[in-house]
Amino acid sequence: MQKIEFDEGYRTYQIGDSDRIIKIRLDPDLMARIKAAESRISDMEDRLKNAAPDELTALSDEIKDIFNSAFGTDVCTPAFDGASVFTLTSGGKMLFQSFFEAFIPVLTKDIEAVGKAQSEPRPEVQKYMKKEMPALDISKLPPEKLALLEQLLS
Repeated sequence: MQKIEFDEGYRTYQIGDSDRIIKIRLDPDLMARIKAAESRISDMEDRLKNAAPDELTALSDEIKDIFNSAFGTDVCTPAFDGASVFTLTSGGKMLFQSFFEAFIPVLTKDIEAVGKAQSEPRPEVQKYMKKEMPALDISKLPPEKLALLEQLLS
């Protein structure tokens, strides 16, 4: 079996000084999926407010599933290290809020950098790209060829 190695588009992010790593692909639809996930979680607000203590674990798991689905990989295990998303941080925010407030700006910056890098082809690719043709000056064509051209274009 031969091994194929190529850039798969993954970016890695270390959580604090720990050995926990998040590995994701920065695809063009990622931010749209994250916004959709945030909307789904906002829609859960009534369920969250009225949840009994024994329901919080299931709700935490549901929120983790929503975010993991948006990212296309398990980001919650390394991000939360097994803790509930509702764990309160020293700043009084829930753990998932604190994490995403730190992660989204970094992620957005990386997505913008990738988009900017992709907007112009790499030099080794540019040499294969079609060169622009100079515009034709049809004013110098003989009348019969001009008539033929008009006939073809109409």
